[in-house]
Amino acid sequence: MRFTCRQLGVWTLVVLTGIADAAAQDADDVSFTKTVAPLLVGRCGNCHIRQSSGGLSMATYATLMKGSDSGRVIQRRRPAGSRLVELISDGTMPKEGVRLSEAEVQAISDWIDAGAKFDGRNPRSPLTAFAADATSTPANTNADNSQPAVEPVSFSGVVAPLLVEHCTECHGADQPRAGLSMANFERFTAGGNSGAAFMAGKPDESLLTAKLKGTADGGRMPLDRDPLPDEQIAVIEQWIAAGAMYDSQDPTQAIEQVVELVLAASMTHEQLSARRAELAAYHWRLSLPEVAPTKLETASLRLWGNVDKLELTRIAELAEEEQEKVARMLKAPRSAPFIRGNLTLFVYSRHFEYAEFGLMVEGRQFPPGQTGHWRNNLLDAYGVLAYSPEDLETTLPALLNRLIAGNHIASHPGAPTWLADGCSRVVAARCHPKDPGVRSWQQGVSAALAAHEKPDEFFAVQTFDGPLAALSYGFAERLMSDSRRFQRLLGMLREGGDFQRSFSRAYGADPQAAFNMWAGRPAAGR
Repeated sequence: MRFTCRQLGVWTLVVLTGIADAAAQDADDVSFTKTVAPLLVGRCGNCHIRQSSGGLSMATYATLMKGSDSGRVIQRRRPAGSRLVELISDGTMPKEGVRLSEAEVQAISDWIDAGAKFDGRNPRSPLTAFAADATSTPANTNADNSQPAVEPVSFSGVVAPLLVEHCTECHGADQPRAGLSMANFERFTAGGNSGAAFMAGKPDESLLTAKLKGTADGGRMPLDRDPLPDEQIAVIEQWIAAGAMYDSQDPTQAIEQVVELVLAASMTHEQLSARRAELAAYHWRLSLPEVAPTKLETASLRLWGNVDKLELTRIAELAEEEQEKVARMLKAPRSAPFIRGNLTLFVYSRHFEYAEFGLMVEGRQFPPGQTGHWRNNLLDAYGVLAYSPEDLETTLPALLNRLIAGNHIASHPGAPTWLADGCSRVVAARCHPKDPGVRSWQQGVSAALAAHEKPDEFFAVQTFDGPLAALSYGFAERLMSDSRRFQRLLGMLREGGDFQRSFSRAYGADPQAAFNMWAGRPAAGR
């Protein structure tokens, strides 16, 4: 999910003070750490610090100077020949948010003209560490840089667990005390009745730390509980001082889930499987609380259903066969679990029970005629289907194939839903070309393209039904038609590579450009 300008506003405040006058300084006085780095964090951070769009990472000075997949973006002492200056001068970048002012563009140009020097201690330090000091220190390369940069603290791995343990009982989603909700990061940054909870870069001026220390008006937080240890408060202060950055993907995601996703990454295959068994029990109680499930486990699958044991066994055997087909087609390595933590399959004997799962577990209604789908958020991974015995030889093989393939691709951190959904349909189509669902996707591609002219809409959705299913299939079919490039992409994802950077390396373009080329549309800006 992309961050909007509003969501980044709390960080943008950090970088504005003192920037407007930068162009008036001599070129040799423009500081990278005090002027350029804060600008890049505030204006380019969404695409090039938290991600590596186009293969360009600005996470550190070293990666910035290395450039993108297309080459260097900064030519020392040649601002007119630097791709970065070209893009920010004509407004092409940033794609979202506020365009840089003439003074800000000039400041970056002057820095490049003076040699694009680094005036910090370590060129591999995160740029976010420099943004925190931008409001308090004038841009001056002659300033004392002997103080080490503030090391960033992970929100998802360190701060969020503290908030969940000590704060969300009163500041959760429902009627949060003093109007301050910490249910997700977006609401947390919105503040409460007393204003902002924190000011990025300014822990001493942040209400959150004052409340935790007991120096603000009113009671010390957490209310009616023991105060947080000094070292835990210090960690929160360090997070704020380093820019109060959000390091997960979706700022609207429940904070408890943010914490659990970090835990999932640290779990072994066996630990994650045990956690998913607990989630399976929870989901079943929500959907069919009065019915005891039939259960069956194989080496890689966990099946829960309200069908008899014999039918569940037949479904399990078929699912194992389809998993083997998917593994061969995607050239999955045999040295690792096919789906880390294993896959849960929920099998319902009647369609309305499947629909009840959608309402009670996922909070949504399924389109008419849909009989199965998959979900994978790394912590949980499941497929759900409405089953009748006649499906066993007709539509069930292709459906199981798709549910398994989608979960396998989505189990790689960073793999977007559109990729997993589309590729799962292509795999199912290649394994079961006569399936009626497959034919509907193939026949619907042209109409789907005509109905969805903006690729951003395609990349933003999380559920692919109706025309979007055909669009998902069609684009993925084009990507998978070049098996060498597709396998290169999968290989990089399996090694933990950033998706945007991996995609650009594999296909020579970012996903949006690749989509436009497939759809026969001119690239953006042409």
